Amino acid sequence: MDRSVYITKSCILFLLLSFLISPETFSMKDDTSLMGLLPGETHSLKLESEQIIQAREDFYAYINGGAELYLNYGFHKLAKRNYLFEETYELKAEVFDMGSPANAFGVFSYSKDTANIDLGQGGQQMGSSLIFWQDRYFVSIFAHQERDEIKDQMIRMGRSISKAIGKEGALPPVFKIIPEESLVSGSTFYFHHHAWQNKYRYISNDNVFNIDEHVHALLNQYGDPGNRYFFLMVEYPSVQSARKAYKKATGRILPYLRRHRTVENDRGEWMGCEVKDKLLMFVLDAPSRQKATYLLEQTAENYLRLTK
Repeated sequence: MDRSVYITKSCILFLLLSFLISPETFSMKDDTSLMGLLPGETHSLKLESEQIIQAREDFYAYINGGAELYLNYGFHKLAKRNYLFEETYELKAEVFDMGSPANAFGVFSYSKDTANIDLGQGGQQMGSSLIFWQDRYFVSIFAHQERDEIKDQMIRMGRSISKAIGKEGALPPVFKIIPEESLVSGSTFYFHHHAWQNKYRYISNDNVFNIDEHVHALLNQYGDPGNRYFFLMVEYPSVQSARKAYKKATGRILPYLRRHRTVENDRGEWMGCEVKDKLLMFVLDAPSRQKATYLLEQTAENYLRLTK
């Protein structure tokens, strides 16, 4: 056979094989991998149904009103299984692939009230609901009944999923610079949408800090239960974008902050704002100038040490 004809036939065969295995076959492989994180059947746990959801319209229909939360955190795909426990009790387990550990943590930090169970990289069990995050995955297990044996089964399912994930994911370095003195444990909230800047305390309905998917925004609580104050940290992709956000925020919230980094209001509470390289820091409702200054200065020191 002529060598050129042989090469041509080989190329055609390669292209046909490539067409046959992509992208659908790769997608199926990914689907199988994600579904494989969920527990299979046991003597007491019967698999009733399973589903992979990836298309936005299907996800909107499935979540029924809550899809925007996940989509704003970079939702990729969902694997779901429905079970029957002891032939009586209905259980549902979901694994959300959020694309990155930060996004998985963000969904968890939005959804939880308090981290109260050692599961994955942080978990919460309340009533008939169990949630946790690990690596790039957010996991939810839900039961229709609240019984001790069901709660125990949910934990076993969570442990199984955590083991199947098999590794932990690293959060962005900015998480390492949060000042720890007076920090409310587990209060750090990570987000991408400006509406969530009001999670703990109203700030503004407008996007005064230019928060979008390109920033790392962390909102933290400090102080005692009856005397909370709040600290927002936003890391931008550039020094210029950080300074632009600082000018916008101080102009919209309180122009006086451009000349004085801390300001006291008529209730004796302190506000503070400062920008350091790519990091914007904003303190709200601090009980003293000392507390507000500590957050600004300690964070700036931690950040400079981190970026050296």
